[in-house]
Amino acid sequence: YTHANITIVARVNKIEKWKTLRASVILNKFNECNIHLDFRDPLNVSDLEQLAPVYADTKVTIVTSLEGIESLRALESSEILNKLHKVKLNIRLSLAHNLIGTKRVKALAAALKENKIFTNLNLRGNNISDRGAKALAEALVVNKTLTSLDLCNNKIGREGTTALAETLKVNKTLTSLNLAHNKIGDTGATALAETLKVNKTLTS
Repeated sequence: YTHANITIVARVNKIEKWKTLRASVILNKFNECNIHLDFRDPLNVSDLEQLAPVYADTKVTIVTSLEGIESLRALESSEILNKLHKVKLNIRLSLAHNLIGTKRVKALAAALKENKIFTNLNLRGNNISDRGAKALAEALVVNKTLTSLDLCNNKIGREGTTALAETLKVNKTLTSLNLAHNKIGDTGATALAETLKVNKTLTS
């Protein structure tokens, strides 16, 4: 194989194998391929720390899911981020039903402006208000990696929805946005409809 994109599906119960199997072995076998090592079962941050030195500075991208507020807190640690910064990561982060509220959403939004490792973000059921939605909208102006954002079952009204709609006129990365079970109102719905006239990347 040369210059191809290959996905290798890995399992968490085989984590010891992926810790000991040198990335160079995989790369030699597949020549110049871009390899996605996809852990279909969620890892934890500790697993990522152990994998980091094996796959640092290679063409291997580690794809995984992280769940819960503890994962977010761990990723806010500069010490842990320093260990991971040489590894290519695509992380699906689920913080669903953690009641994280507006303050932590603002902190998360600030991180999204710099962070290039999250591809999917699930924030459903977290009491996120218009202020939180506006903060996320600001982040999406500059973030180029997030493809899916789930904001279902929050407290987002027309102001937050309008802010997100305006952002999606310039964001070309996000393909999925879920605003079900919020209070977007007629104004928010109209803003989203106007956005869809110019946004060509959003599919759901």
